[in-house]
Amino acid sequence: MNVSLLQDPGSLRLAAFLGFLGVMLVCESLWPKRRWETSRAKRAGVHLSISLFNTLLTRVLVAAPLLVWLHFVAGKGWGLTHLLGLQGVVEIAATFVVFDALDYWWHRFNHRWPLLWRFHRVHHMDTHVDVTTALRFHPGELILSGFAKFFWILLWGPSLLGFIIFEAGVTAFSEFHHSNIDFPERVQSVLRELIMTPRVHTSHHTVTIRTRDANYATVFSIWDRLFGSFSEPNWNEMRLLGLEEGRKNYLSIPAFLKTPFLVFVLLFGFGTPAFAQNVPDNAGRREFELTYQGEIQLPADVRTAEIWIPLASSREGQKILKRIVDLPHPYRITQEPTYKNEMIYLKVGNTKGPIPFKIQYRTLVDQSLFEKVASRADSELYLKPSRLMSVDEKIRLIAKTNLPESASLLDKAKTIYDYVIRYMQYDKSTPGWGRGDTQRACALGKGNCTDFHSLFISVAHAADIPARFKIGFQIPEGSKGTIAGYHCWAEFSDDNKTWNPVDASEAWKHPENRESYFAHFDPNKFLISLGRDITLSPKQKGEPVNIFFYPYVEADGKVLEDAAKMEFSYRSV
Repeated sequence: MNVSLLQDPGSLRLAAFLGFLGVMLVCESLWPKRRWETSRAKRAGVHLSISLFNTLLTRVLVAAPLLVWLHFVAGKGWGLTHLLGLQGVVEIAATFVVFDALDYWWHRFNHRWPLLWRFHRVHHMDTHVDVTTALRFHPGELILSGFAKFFWILLWGPSLLGFIIFEAGVTAFSEFHHSNIDFPERVQSVLRELIMTPRVHTSHHTVTIRTRDANYATVFSIWDRLFGSFSEPNWNEMRLLGLEEGRKNYLSIPAFLKTPFLVFVLLFGFGTPAFAQNVPDNAGRREFELTYQGEIQLPADVRTAEIWIPLASSREGQKILKRIVDLPHPYRITQEPTYKNEMIYLKVGNTKGPIPFKIQYRTLVDQSLFEKVASRADSELYLKPSRLMSVDEKIRLIAKTNLPESASLLDKAKTIYDYVIRYMQYDKSTPGWGRGDTQRACALGKGNCTDFHSLFISVAHAADIPARFKIGFQIPEGSKGTIAGYHCWAEFSDDNKTWNPVDASEAWKHPENRESYFAHFDPNKFLISLGRDITLSPKQKGEPVNIFFYPYVEADGKVLEDAAKMEFSYRSV
């Protein structure tokens, strides 16, 4: 190796960077993991320009002073390496491990200290992570990082060779774990036990706080596991990368340079940084109590009534920690066989006055509990239309004219999602809304959440995409209060048979969060029932229940509409 290169860590790091960068760019071209949203050439041009500017600036302000300082510390015999008598290969290996641990903590501080986050966040504004993202660092961050290394060198006292090998290695690993290469999952599952892999680090660049505030390691993944910051990556969370605030101009170099100074209020001290303000944390966890209560009024001349009350259960992202049922009559809990919905069933005679009921839940909703893989039976079940959630020639035409045949199921679902939001209006002024009637939604383009998601599911079915209907509650963000009524959403299964949540009606009402309501788990949703055209247990005499959210009542064998008056409330725990 060239001796002069060994004496200049800046040049060695640049050589390692350019050499490994070329290899990664070729590999990304041959085996890309995700498709690029913008021109690769444009991305590479912008990020290489940033890197060139950073190199010229930091060689003067960082690299040269660090070299002088390193020689000075070595001459004084300062640092733990001298105290412990470490030399040769042992010192080089120890330096690499110790500095990688320090780099882990420095990265973690960049997310926790507002002053550092101001500069580091421009790295997270990249909306498509690839090898060139490893070039995307604000010069202010690199200068601050250089200052930190003055203390590392003083503390450890590395040799020149140990220091430059670490610098070169960190550069190569940064390019590796930012790369958009479709590495075999089996290989990554083994490698990630030791080192940071592309899949694990890509999750660090998502819009969700659970994974963005995790997986900080540069080289050895052991640091995240050891210090409790490792987060299992999930492809649902990796559908949307980069901070929301950077989506419009993340490839603008002027915007890149001035972003940390847009609000020049530098807050010193530790605390949670101000991430994208309008992006909900859709992949976290939440614990709350919920009360579902009301009373059922039967006609005075009824001889016998059968009542089925939907009962939330532990399933698909939620765990019922406590469930208390308060009813003045004997009942039993049953489960229908198709969708596995639970319910309370009771049979009563002529009652004097209303039948009150109250169900109290304590629930944990957690991304890690979310059902990830759909079985083949599920896929077949969720391709079947229902009476109102139907597929006809109009729906097939929508699918045919809007969806490219060669696109993935995920891309097709995103196109359907965008179509529904564009075509529909959240409007309950015209009678007939709230039944989830696809034909009405298609004809009028108006309705509530049931109509939005029935249209989404029907078009998905027309495109042979398994999709399913869910109904329950959208829990408000406050500490406690009442809930006005139900909320429903949909899920579709992609090519990997992974269920992906969709909330098109909320996206219509909150366009600033539109991307976050597609393929992202929401811990503020509480599931009451799944599916449409439900046959209850025991089987009702009437037709299958279109949507099972309110109590279903049959009086003397006939359906009793709107028999229940309801109230809902919640309290965060």
